[in-house]
Order: sequence, then structure tokens, then C-alpha cells
Amino acid sequence: MARALTPEEFATECQRRLLDRHEVMNHLGIRSRETITMKVDAGTLPAPILVKANAMSLWDRDSLPDRKEA
Repeated sequence: MARALTPEEFATECQRRLLDRHEVMNHLGIRSRETITMKVDAGTLPAPILVKANAMSLWDRDSLPDRKEA
């Protein structure tokens, strides 16, 4: 059964888990933004969990592959 998080626990989890495109690039050792898009389109990288058109995308760190798998 899932338990409710306090606001402080939620904020901590968000800071730990949510990565923007630049942080995903660093996490996976990828040099270009276009490569991220190509990998998502090819299905080798999960789609972002939050997308704001023409502004930002956020991925869940726990769903990303390791650097050696990417």
C-alpha cells in the first residue's frame, strides 16, 4: 500500500528524481539535444513524464537507463 508523503518528502523526491533535458544529457553522456529526441522516438529512452510545449521536458531519473546502457 502506498503511503502519503509530507510536503517536505515530496519536495526532496522531486529534487532527486526529476531531470531536465540538460541533466539527462549529462546523466547519459550524450552531447546533443537532438540525440535525446531521436532516442525517445526510437524507443530506447523513455519519454519525458512532463512536457511543457516549447519550454521544458522532465524525466524521472529512476526510469532512465544507466550511462553504459544508453
